[in-house]
Amino acid sequence: MNNVLEVANNADMIINGYAFTKDDNNIRVLNLNNDEKSVYLDKNGEVLYCIVECMHVHASDRKLTETGAAKFFVKDNGDSVLQNKGMLNDREIRKIQIFIKNNYQEMYLKWSSYSKEGFYEKQK
Repeated sequence: MNNVLEVANNADMIINGYAFTKDDNNIRVLNLNNDEKSVYLDKNGEVLYCIVECMHVHASDRKLTETGAAKFFVKDNGDSVLQNKGMLNDREIRKIQIFIKNNYQEMYLKWSSYSKEGFYEKQK
């Protein structure tokens, strides 16, 4: 609780229970009601890394943003569950799921350096 109070007191802005704090050129967003839930954004608002959810992948065919992107939750065997199709067609989705399946272990090594959350359906 002391950590949350300290973050709140030092936040640049608080909106609806979320503290926004500038960190160099990036912004940390912390849920003040659950201090294990946070995300880091770059100066354009793009997610640098997220420790809110289990391992997932965002994919888009047009822009590198979450808006309009597909979202895949990754299981510990490399299978993925599509949460949001975004602007992608079925062929693109299958291609991405194959890529995830072939690369999920390497992707998880990077993910785990940013997040305490594990694979989909296997959260710690």
